[in-house]
Amino acid sequence: MAATRKSFSPNFAIAIAIPVLLLTWFLYQAIEWLIANMPGIWAHEWGLFVTITAVAMAPVWWRVYKAIDKHTLNRQAQIALIRMANETTLSIQNARQSNHNLEVAFNDQMAPKQVRIAPVVEKRTRVDRVVEEAQQEQQELLPVPKTLPTMVRYEEIRPQIPEDHALVGINETGVVTRQRAIKALLWIVGGSGTGKTNSVSMRVEEDYQWGHHFLLIDPHWFKDDSLYNAIKGYSDRFIMPMASEPEDIVQVLDAFLNEFKRRKAGGKWDFPVTIIIDEVGSLVSDKPETEVEEEMIAKIKQVARICGQESRGFEMTGMYISQDAAGLAWLRKRAIMVIAHQLLMMSERLLACNGNAEIARSMDEWPIGRTLIYGIGFKEGQKVYQQPAFAPRQAVVVDAEPQQFFEAPTTPLDYVDDGFPIDEDEPVFEREMVATSLTNTGEIVDSGKWLEKRVPKLPELSKNSSQNAEFGKSGKAKEYKFSDAEKRVLINLYNKFHSIDECLKTMEKGGRYHKDASRILKDAGLL
Repeated sequence: MAATRKSFSPNFAIAIAIPVLLLTWFLYQAIEWLIANMPGIWAHEWGLFVTITAVAMAPVWWRVYKAIDKHTLNRQAQIALIRMANETTLSIQNARQSNHNLEVAFNDQMAPKQVRIAPVVEKRTRVDRVVEEAQQEQQELLPVPKTLPTMVRYEEIRPQIPEDHALVGINETGVVTRQRAIKALLWIVGGSGTGKTNSVSMRVEEDYQWGHHFLLIDPHWFKDDSLYNAIKGYSDRFIMPMASEPEDIVQVLDAFLNEFKRRKAGGKWDFPVTIIIDEVGSLVSDKPETEVEEEMIAKIKQVARICGQESRGFEMTGMYISQDAAGLAWLRKRAIMVIAHQLLMMSERLLACNGNAEIARSMDEWPIGRTLIYGIGFKEGQKVYQQPAFAPRQAVVVDAEPQQFFEAPTTPLDYVDDGFPIDEDEPVFEREMVATSLTNTGEIVDSGKWLEKRVPKLPELSKNSSQNAEFGKSGKAKEYKFSDAEKRVLINLYNKFHSIDECLKTMEKGGRYHKDASRILKDAGLL
């Protein structure tokens, strides 16, 4: 046990101070005697000898003092340890005595003597009754805990949303909103039948009310429950036809990127733009088989980087939708707002919940519309909200006058590095893109070459799509052909309707597909 001394102990006076004073006095007397009784030279030599001896003895005296002081400190430490041991022993004895007393008391209570047990039992019962009554009164004073609602209509809570705010969801206290900038990059993930399309349609309605125009990518547009079929009522604001094939998807992505560069370079604009990409998981997770698919994947990720980091100041936002979370960690870390619906697999839940195992397990009991919301824009962390039920507007055929959607840039803009970080696993495409502008036909043209056509009623593939038929010298299509995915849909529909015209009508295909449909059905042995 170490001890620290801030000042000299009394041992210093005994071991050093008093001997030094006595030695000094002795030397003084000896020198006086030498001067008085011996010749001068001998007196000086003896005086020098005595002085040197006294100085040489100083370290000896100091070592003596340190030895005495160390012994004193060790003795004090031993005394402290002995005192501590005695106190510990006394505490153990007291504890043993207390345990013995408790054991004796318990044995006395449990003894088979009714005369002694009866008063004890009666006393405990009365105390228990008083305690139970007090707890019951306290519970009556506490507020009843609120729970999340399971069914709320958007029309009922819409008046509670401020004009410049976006809906987050409904919690135990009511409607929760945030500034509309929270939707700069939105990722909505969830399985089929969990209310994901409802959440997307509601956010599209918000953007529509704010004056947004839309670019839509939906690879599964032909399904009855596709996102395209859910939001066809907003097609009067579609800048380009809906894209489903890689070639068309690249055109839509190029349009968004070029418009962002034009606005960033100082160009003016008349309205905000939202790009909506459905089935993003299947678009980017599959291994690309062609250069076009590789380019498409890289540009989907580039658009996400731009929306999440810079395009908010230029009123350009992105909405990404997927049925799973695998392979989308790059999107989760960039999303300003993540809306996670119920997922089937626990591994998918953990990815969508950013590793929150407790919320992932609770998804087993989630009703339709229950969501977990978090992201860069939510510093308070993850919270669970209920999304209201929403009925999107129905499709209306609009006979609009020709108009320019994007302002034509005055000078061409080359495709340059936009300053955003590129992931090492993402390929980079360095091809020049001429400054482009978008018309209401959805076609991409060079600056100064505006096409004056109306908004198409149905989505059609572009002429440069690999899924189209061959074109003659005049540029008119000889025949439209089905893609491999559409062939399977056609065969399934024919087994249901037994009519090519009904199949083409359901798939929203024109008469130019009739010849290719007949050939496909003949090859399948149905005609």
